Amino acid sequence: MFNFFKKTLTEEQMKQMDKTIEKFKKNPHQFRFTVMFFISSIIFGLLSIFLLQQKFSLLMKEGKPEIREIVKEIFVTPPPKTSITPSPEATSEAEIIEETSWILEKSESCNVLIPISPYKASYEDNNTITRSWSSYSMTAGNDFPTPFLDIFNYVTINIFKSNEDTSENPRGMISIYCNNNVDKISDNDLKNKIISSAEEIGLSITETEEVEKWDKKSTKLLFSGGKFEGKIFYAFTTDKHLYLIGYENTHNDQPVIDDTLRSFNNLIFLD
Repeated sequence: MFNFFKKTLTEEQMKQMDKTIEKFKKNPHQFRFTVMFFISSIIFGLLSIFLLQQKFSLLMKEGKPEIREIVKEIFVTPPPKTSITPSPEATSEAEIIEETSWILEKSESCNVLIPISPYKASYEDNNTITRSWSSYSMTAGNDFPTPFLDIFNYVTINIFKSNEDTSENPRGMISIYCNNNVDKISDNDLKNKIISSAEEIGLSITETEEVEKWDKKSTKLLFSGGKFEGKIFYAFTTDKHLYLIGYENTHNDQPVIDDTLRSFNNLIFLD
């Protein structure tokens, strides 16, 4: 025990402990309470340090380095200061909340963390409508009739809208389509399945490009046809999931455009 204290305490603390012990030997009744308090304080302090070290070690062991860096980028590093002006449709009452109020919400079905902006704005459209960011998840068979492209059973959406708005023509939206990778297919297999399925429903993929996105090898796909005309999605696989992710902005609303890109670029995939 003495060696343990010697390694842990400073030289000044060791001297103080020696003095206290000598006083205790001379008059144990008078200094008993003092010694017990002193030793208890040391034990409590050492225990607190030990528990904090264990917690920190566990976080460092279990947390992915890239996740820690991304979280730092989202919540700690201030974004570049730009002049943000609400769109012509937004009133002068548009509210911008501090960047530190961003939060991460987890999509359980797709196993991804989504950065959610705190930005709110009021818009004049017959009456005043307040729009803000929110996310929700849907499942094929319950919330939409069939799997998207006959591949993806789940979708999680991060969208900027009011309670009265629909998901059509969103000012800002991120769509994360996913499914379980039961057959352990590759990125190339997924790309071919998407192209084939798109053709069956009258869509086409006019351009593909292999890129790095979210520190993963992804396929950038440019869709053509119907409401998907000109939309870009990114597809990739993990051992557990198949993914197809895209975003869109249909209004010249710069704060919403900025938040859409910031959230999209900082998605955290947990597989």
